[in-house]
Amino acid sequence: MRFDLPESIEAMRAGRKTQTRRRSTYWVEKRPGSRITIVYKGKLLGWATIVDRYQQRLYRMTDNEVMAEGYTDLDAFLKAWASLYPPRDWKKMLNTLVTVVEFGDIKWRA
Repeated sequence: MRFDLPESIEAMRAGRKTQTRRRSTYWVEKRPGSRITIVYKGKLLGWATIVDRYQQRLYRMTDNEVMAEGYTDLDAFLKAWASLYPPRDWKKMLNTLVTVVEFGDIKWRA
């Protein structure tokens, strides 16, 4: 799984990031217990285990989910999301159906 923001890697290493959101439905089909790779800038950094996955609209994120994404508030998360997927319309962006992937048991490559 590719992570494009350095703050995502930093939050994972600090244990603050245990969820990620993706626009692809590919991740819904992955089963809990599946291993995923952690890739940043084409470099394999480690592996994690999928704990759960489900779909949700961005506007339905809870404060706990925002924190599990590694952010302190929804505005900071949405700013990061918009840097990856520049919105033409913020209202439509908030209504985007995403796949939430919860992960744990991170093993970092030496």
